[in-house]
Amino acid sequence: FRSRHSPPYKPPPAAISSYRIQAEIHPDLTLSAAATFPWRASDEDGRVISLFIADKLRIDSARVDGQPAEIFQPSATPLSPLNAALHFYVITQEPMTASSTHEVEVRYEGSVIRKAEAGSYFVDDRNAWYPFTRPTLANFDLQFRCPEKLRLVSTGELISEETKDGLRTVHCVTHVPEALAGFNLGDYDVVS
Repeated sequence: FRSRHSPPYKPPPAAISSYRIQAEIHPDLTLSAAATFPWRASDEDGRVISLFIADKLRIDSARVDGQPAEIFQPSATPLSPLNAALHFYVITQEPMTASSTHEVEVRYEGSVIRKAEAGSYFVDDRNAWYPFTRPTLANFDLQFRCPEKLRLVSTGELISEETKDGLRTVHCVTHVPEALAGFNLGDYDVVS
């Protein structure tokens, strides 16, 4: 307990304050994406950035401050909860100084979307389709590309939506920090 005469509690700064995510949903409903975000290092980080992602997504590569980084992503075990977010680790080339900020880019892919009913789709890992840490409170800049026949809705304000060469591109941005970002897609009708 804190003394009632102590100054108000000030939580430590969030490790991630914003995201820029570019994701493509392919005709077979697989997702490939690149997430870029600033990482604020803590005293304990050293060379390791500890993150979570859906167990159905595999990390292809990572970069920290433009330099290639090692990835350690343990496989899900039979005892892992179904549709779980699992740890993965990005290992930097050099130790990070406490309170320093580093630009991290993670490229990943996998299957987190499945077809439910006619014209309906379900995102299994609605809150773990991008790399995250807990707790998160961040601004999101999201750009999705998907087959033109599908409509996509996402967290944030719709900035633009266009179709070209059979692809629909949707760009959404949050204007205040959010705890998470999600999306859904389907064969929706648009009503004004």
